Amino acid sequence: MKVLIITATIGQGHNAVARSIANELRERKIPCKILDMYRYFSPALQKIVQGGYLISIKSVAAMRARKIGEKYYDAMEKGYKPLNEHTFARIKNLPFARQLKKYLDEYQPDVIICTQVYCVHIIDTIKSRGWIDVPVFGIDTDFTVQAHWQGNDYIDYIVTASKNLTGQLLVKKVPKEKILPLGIPISPKFSTKMEKREARELLCLDPNKKTLLIMGGSMGYGNIDKTILQLDNLPFDFQAMVVCGSNLQMRAKLKKLKTKKRFDIYGFSYNIPMMIDACDVMITKPGGISLSEGLAKRVPMVLANAIPGMEDRNSSFMVGYGLALAVSKIYPITQAVTDLLTMEGLAERMSENQKEFAHPDSTAVLCDFVIEKGREFVQAKKAEQEPALNH
Repeated sequence: MKVLIITATIGQGHNAVARSIANELRERKIPCKILDMYRYFSPALQKIVQGGYLISIKSVAAMRARKIGEKYYDAMEKGYKPLNEHTFARIKNLPFARQLKKYLDEYQPDVIICTQVYCVHIIDTIKSRGWIDVPVFGIDTDFTVQAHWQGNDYIDYIVTASKNLTGQLLVKKVPKEKILPLGIPISPKFSTKMEKREARELLCLDPNKKTLLIMGGSMGYGNIDKTILQLDNLPFDFQAMVVCGSNLQMRAKLKKLKTKKRFDIYGFSYNIPMMIDACDVMITKPGGISLSEGLAKRVPMVLANAIPGMEDRNSSFMVGYGLALAVSKIYPITQAVTDLLTMEGLAERMSENQKEFAHPDSTAVLCDFVIEKGREFVQAKKAEQEPALNH
């Protein structure tokens, strides 16, 4: 059997999920490929889509107009027409569907996994026309279910971050048998845990000092410099690791800051699992993958710099179930960090709450299911072909 994983470079989360699944399948000797959908259609289109995304989340104007962004997102969600009821959307998707069909005809996968909802729309259009009949999985990479997931009648399964999202899909008329609450697929590196002292020593940190991990996502989003200066004024000692991702400009800016406390500045890092093990509190924007990684490690979290829309809802989910604290105008980051480091039992209760929502083996469990369904499809296809061969 062969698996095709279709992703889209809109941020890096969808690509990270695709890589985690591909690595697990390859470990099991299952042939698979990752296809960046927009890049396949046109490198220029991919640059436009990614560029638009970067501009939207990095511009100061967008950040200041947060309430406008939230209202726009709410209006879009309420006014969204499901794909199976939206003839124009299917017609609009048809040129892309025809183009992608050429790739499918050449590769002939036995299973398709989509890590981004617009990829799901194109595959749903292809499958609705009978051009493919293979099992199709869609991966929702957030702790909420946006309106675009409804109406994809030809998708076989939707993988969600938690069983507590099942109700959102049922309300959107997704049949329960299609819902797989297996957790967002993450690297298996987050399924093991290192002792704090060992992790700190390997990272050249003081093994006896309280430690923060400050993450701005893969693109170093948010006012990380402002966050550092606020935390630096807290009246107790700690050390911190700060990860800027691919934001080289932010990294250079942070390295010039003068602080009383120790802040180690990193760019993109492959040591995130070890860094989480080393920290007492993780401060992060509430992207679905970062949250899943934190839950897998069961680390107390403070959520800040949410991108209006999906990440606001991710934050609400985490706070609602006692899995994290979220920064607001009336609850600043200094207070959240102080509470987690000094309030007796708070961090421990949060870690215990996270146990029910953690899916450290999410990728392995998904791949078990994918391989099972793929082999069933291959066997059924062979059974159909055998009578024809006997003739």
